[in-house]
Amino acid sequence: MADSQTKAVDSGSVRTHPWVTYLLAVLLVGGSLLVLISGPNAAEEAAKSPEMAAARKFFELDPDVNLSGRLAHWIGPEHIRKVRAEHDARRARGGVAVLSQRMRDKSQRRFDTIQREAFANLQELPSWRLGVIDSRRED
Repeated sequence: MADSQTKAVDSGSVRTHPWVTYLLAVLLVGGSLLVLISGPNAAEEAAKSPEMAAARKFFELDPDVNLSGRLAHWIGPEHIRKVRAEHDARRARGGVAVLSQRMRDKSQRRFDTIQREAFANLQELPSWRLGVIDSRRED
């Protein structure tokens, strides 16, 4: 029912096939998929970060520190096992000094700071800051 303010529309003026709208929708969805598929590899970007390299080097020098799950993912479980096994073998031969609990706590605090800085700087990379998802990530 039409009231006095509403005009009747003849069927000739109504668009029955909005091709322009369909084309824009396809272009937007296609562009979004292209960004996701061709997104940067976050692992490569993380490896280039000097802060991430510093965190990795600190871990390799002192594998007794506790890693966050994110850093363990970037370093890789195989590399972590290898470094820790080599460290345990050196310790068994007497080549590694046994640190006191106070020194281990101090080392862990220093590592936590390095680890936080690494991920804080990683968040500043354009692919992370702009919300581009890594298309080749494993999780």
